[in-house]
Parts: sequence; structure tokens; C-alpha cells
Amino acid sequence: MVDNSKLYLDPLSLSLLMTLCHFLLSMLKVVFLLVTLKCFKKTLVMNGRDMPGEAFPEVKVNFQETFLGHTSSISRCRFSASGNNIASASIDGTVRIWTYEPSTPASRNATIYCGAEIMSLDWDLKSDRLLLIGTADGGIKAWNVDAKRVVCDLNTGEAFPSVLDIKCSPVEPIFVSAAASRRFFDPKASRHCRHEMALDAHGRRLLVTSSSVKAPIYQVRGPLEGMKTLAHNAAITTVDWHPTLPIFLTGSADHSVRVSSIP
Repeated sequence: MVDNSKLYLDPLSLSLLMTLCHFLLSMLKVVFLLVTLKCFKKTLVMNGRDMPGEAFPEVKVNFQETFLGHTSSISRCRFSASGNNIASASIDGTVRIWTYEPSTPASRNATIYCGAEIMSLDWDLKSDRLLLIGTADGGIKAWNVDAKRVVCDLNTGEAFPSVLDIKCSPVEPIFVSAAASRRFFDPKASRHCRHEMALDAHGRRLLVTSSSVKAPIYQVRGPLEGMKTLAHNAAITTVDWHPTLPIFLTGSADHSVRVSSIP
């Protein structure tokens, strides 16, 4: 009598079986990716031209506020972790911290002079007190909004002078940064081709920068639908969503930052 309760494989057969399993898994990943891309089927041409969003209707807003405290093109704008404060930066090397709600104390409002074009901004998600600033000359500064001073000043070095992005950990007091060398990054060209995307708090709406004066807001799921923001006077260079509310930011080459609340 043959015992069929156990199956024994020699090492060669086991190796072949494992190779086949890895191959099938890879194929499944490719098929899944293709199906996902086909379902999403929303080609976001980031220069703002030939986009489905051009035909979207304008968004209806509950309220809109415009901040005019900058004197050059806006490079970044970010809500704080609580959503009470906004940090916006421009290519002239200044960062402004401000509020849009009259009921929010203005004690954290400040102007920070960094001496170089601002490439990146991010708030510390745990304390909601620190703002990290990355510059085109390799500087990384940590600004304490309560003490109103720089509490940390780092430099990436001459090899990687442009701090393209900074991200703070949501659970630990650490951050990561991405920097580029002059060989692969042209700061002057970056002023005219900033590409950003931002998802709302529920992951349902995607806001995208545009060389047009209106930015598209895509519906992530379902049919190809969406809206477009009310017009700035120049290209929209940076975007962000409030961490909990249907409120978004748009920064523009017209030196303004807008706060828009939608239904």
C-alpha cells in the first residue's frame, strides 16, 4: 500500500516549483497593475495641457480666502497637522506662516528669511510645532512656531545642493529628505515646471498642479469626473488638502495662495 498522505520533493524539483511560483506571482502582479491602470484610466498630463480636466466644471466653493503676503512665485504651501496654520514659500527665499480662520490665534504667524529658493516644506506631524524647510542651496532648517526661531540648521553638502522634498514620520521624531546635484537638477527650470498632487483626507479627490490658471480635481474612483478650481492669474505651482476637512490650498506663479472650502 502506498502512503499518499505525504509528498516528498527532491531539491531540484523543489527549486523548480519555487521558481514557477515566483514567476506566477510576478505575472499576477503585472496583471493586477494593468487592470488597475485600465480602471483608473485618468492620464494626468502634468503640464496642464490635453487633460480631461480642462472640460470639468468649476468647483462650487463655500468660502475662499486669498493670501497676498508674498512678492514672487509660490513654490510650496502646506497645512499644519492640525490644519490651523498654513506655511507657504516662494522662490525669493521667504516662508510665511499664517492662518485663514479669524478665530485662530495669530501668535504663530511669522516671516522666515532663508536666503535661497525654497524647494520643500513639511510639518512635524506629532508635535505640530516644527516646520521643516528645504532650500536650493542644500539647507534644511527646523523652525519652532512657538519659540519663533530656527532650532536646527543642517546642510546636505555641496554634492547635493537642492533639497527637493522633505517628509516627517507620522509616528517618530525623524524625517527624510531627497536632494539632487546640479548635474541632474536645474533650479531655474524648476521654477516653471513644478508638479504636485494631493489627495483629500478620504482619498477620494485628487488635486493636481497645472500650467493653466485652473487646477483639476479628479474623482479617484468611478467614472472620469471631476471639477476645476477657480482661476488664479497665472499657473498653479503647488497644492495641498486640509488634513481632515474638504478645504484645499493652491499656490500660484501670480504670488498668491488661496484657501478654498468646498461641499
